[in-house]
Amino acid sequence: MQSRNLNLATTLLITVFAAIAISCSSPGSSVISKFNKKIGSEAIKKELQKTDIIYTWNNVNIEKEAELKAIVDDFMKVAPSQTQPLTPYYNSQGQMVPGKSLKYWVYETAKLGVELNCIITGKTMTVEVRVTKKIGAQ
Repeated sequence: MQSRNLNLATTLLITVFAAIAISCSSPGSSVISKFNKKIGSEAIKKELQKTDIIYTWNNVNIEKEAELKAIVDDFMKVAPSQTQPLTPYYNSQGQMVPGKSLKYWVYETAKLGVELNCIITGKTMTVEVRVTKKIGAQ
């Protein structure tokens, strides 16, 4: 009987910790997990603020662009509020970078914003996903 109570207590404890871990996961973590799987590598994570995280993958085959966009479309369940067709890429100093182009899509809901950037160089691209949890959103 004591063994059964111990197993029940252990199961209950594991369930509680799993629920806490799920509730503490960062916004958009399911999208990032799917991107990691589709691309075949882990993202480089850069936390700008607690509510604003950028995930980056380098040297991604350009043929995966449509599949990655479909992952975000499915997750957000809304059409992009902004889109940018293929245009020249400008660095942070505002200078055009020869040989690089940019495409992006911005999605907004009441709780979350997701920006998908594809910086294209030839047959590969750098993929950036910026996930922003809206302040005051539950």
